Amino acid sequence: MPTIDYQLVVPYRLLPVGFRPCLAVRVTGPRDYVDLVAHVDSGSYHVVFDGQTAKAIGLNLTDGEYKGLQSSRGVIHARLHDVTLEVEGYRFPCRVAFTEEHIVRPLLGRTGFFDLWQIGFRERVSEMYLSPDPHAPELTPPGVT
Repeated sequence: MPTIDYQLVVPYRLLPVGFRPCLAVRVTGPRDYVDLVAHVDSGSYHVVFDGQTAKAIGLNLTDGEYKGLQSSRGVIHARLHDVTLEVEGYRFPCRVAFTEEHIVRPLLGRTGFFDLWQIGFRERVSEMYLSPDPHAPELTPPGVT
């Protein structure tokens, strides 16, 4: 049976709804950056942030490619933009779906996040485990410019 040795152990964060797997994320756009906390969500196909974040980093939201995202509430109208994310010191390019519609919290989804990391969860102890995927050359390690 294969095994994975994870580099990082990240405790879940306490949110109003209980402990959840979340990470601090720096989102960098053409003019500025924003630091936020995003939910690591295997149920989300995309990385999804709100429109205020897009504006704060210097993006014109409507310039992005339109994408309708399925959610439990129906379709969320979003625009795709290429930005740089930084998580646990690692920087990487990411195509993010930004929306003006209400989202409960920013989401790190399967395309743009899960596809670059090896991720494990232990619900019983509220811990998440992360390692950069060795086949993801897009990840720039901490300390490398």
